[in-house]
Formats: sequence, structure tokens, C-alpha cells
Amino acid sequence: MGNKKQITKKESPLVLILRTDYEILVNTYELLKNSELDEEDVSFLLGKPNNYYFDLLDPTDKKRIKQEYLTLFPAIFNVPLDDVLSACINAYEEVKLSASSKFNKKSTIFKHTVTFEDGTISPEIEWRRKVVKGIRKVENKMLTDYLRFLVEEGYFLKPQSALGLFVHLRTYFNHPFTAKDLSVSLNKLSRKDSKNKPLLQRNLDRARFTYSETYLIQHLATSLADLNGLFDFNMSKLSGSQIFTLSDRNNRILGYAALVNRQLIDIQVLPNYRRMRLGKRIIDFLITQDKNSPITFEIPEDINIANFFIACKLLKDEADEKEED
Repeated sequence: MGNKKQITKKESPLVLILRTDYEILVNTYELLKNSELDEEDVSFLLGKPNNYYFDLLDPTDKKRIKQEYLTLFPAIFNVPLDDVLSACINAYEEVKLSASSKFNKKSTIFKHTVTFEDGTISPEIEWRRKVVKGIRKVENKMLTDYLRFLVEEGYFLKPQSALGLFVHLRTYFNHPFTAKDLSVSLNKLSRKDSKNKPLLQRNLDRARFTYSETYLIQHLATSLADLNGLFDFNMSKLSGSQIFTLSDRNNRILGYAALVNRQLIDIQVLPNYRRMRLGKRIIDFLITQDKNSPITFEIPEDINIANFFIACKLLKDEADEKEED
């Protein structure tokens, strides 16, 4: 009795889902089975936690597929977009899933049937995932060295997604590698230890993991003169404020923010380093300094900065709220 597997079952009521969304899941699952990737690899390349992709397959809890994934799956499986998209003509047709799931520590099994609008019912379909634990992931040292070379070349000044790196490596890295190799190498270069500062850091940008150079953000202990010649700012406006600077691994100041009692007075990034989400790094750092005291700010009428504050989660995106509704 002690060796008996603990099995949990879950039955669901009929679940409604757009047929196009359902067929995209069917297509990606078939592509997955015919590839060298596993579910964790796909989640990693989507920039998500390990279980993310397989959770999308769960027929007992269906949500609309985010459109951004449609451009990611072809790159992940290295196939044309048509191999991912649904062939369904009626984009608004809904199908009904009668589903169940069964899982224990070693595997998860999703079973379901599909009822189409014309009343046709599919045979029972099974999607299965086997949980593999205890496998040691060996480092691909040649790949790690190549990523170090990319750091030296400034490739990671702009945050890079795992998928972007994966596609880059297919073209420029002339040695065998896998998605797991890339994950291991990125983890090694992002890992902190007592001797060395990590070359890379993992970020969360628009709900996806990215990787960039390690930046140092710190309080400017000396005078504002350190910023002269780099930025155009009003000395009197910043007088008496707390200045936090962001520097690269070579100790070059690339940006700064000024606060007075948690009010954001000014934030700037050098022109050549904009659109690299460095301003967001500074804001993220400032938020963590006192999570119980929100950062306030005024939006200047002469500068289009609203999108920046939305990206930093300081303003709500009305378009995202409508999509969630």
C-alpha cells in the first residue's frame, strides 16, 4: 500500500473555446511531438516559467490565446506560420471541450473530446506530459564562451529574449546546441557567487523573461557634477533630490533618476542607450527600495512619456484592461 501512486483526477464541465485557438494548440502540440524540444523548452523560449506551455494545453481551463504567441511558435519550431495557424474558415466558431485530467508526481494526462458547431464529436484526444526529475543538465562550454563573447561585443546592452538568442545561435553559432544548453549557459552567466559579479541578469519585461548585461544602480554619493557633460538637466531643479545612477559593467553612467520624497523629479538615459529598457531598470530598483511607499510623478505636457510609465507599471494600459475584460 505504501508504494501505491497518488493519483488525482479532475473533471470539468463543458468548456467553450474559439476553434482557431484550439487548433493552434493542436498544431503546436503536434509540432512539439515531432521536434527535439520538450514542454519546458517551449516555455523557456516563450520567456515563461517551466510549466507555462503545458498549462496552456489544459482543456479543463481554456483562455484565449494571446496573439503575440502566433509570431513566437514558428520561430520556436522553425516552421512557417501556416503550420501553426488554424485552417478553420469561421474564425468565430466556438467548440465545446468535455475534458478530464489525471496527474501524479510522475505524469499529467489531459483527455478531452471536441464538439463542433455542426454537432460532430471527435474521438477522445489525449495530451500527455511525463515529469522527469533528477537529470543533471551538462553545460555546453563552447556555447557559454560564445555568450561571453556576445557580452564583450555589447550584444546584451539591449535585453534579449531566450527565443531571440535561440534564433541568433541557429545562424551564427557553428556548433551543436539545444534549448536546454542555452538555458544552462544563461543560468550560469546570471548566477551570483562570492567571487565574481555575474555577466548577465534576468529581467521581467512585459511579462516575459529577458537577459541583459548586469547594471549597477546606486545612490550618487558625490555631487551632480558627475552628470555634467553627459545629460542636459536643470541644476536647481535637481538640487536637494536623491540621485540614483545606472552604470554598465565598465562603470560608465548610462542613466539616472532623481527623487524627492518618493516623487520622481527627473529620469534620463543617454541617447545612444534608449529603447533598451534601462529607464525601467531604474524604476524597478526604486520601487523595491520602499514597496510600501508608491512613486509619484507628474506627466509633462510637452514630452510623450506615458508609454514609458505604462511599461514601468506606474500607469495602467487601457488597451490591456479592455483585453482582460
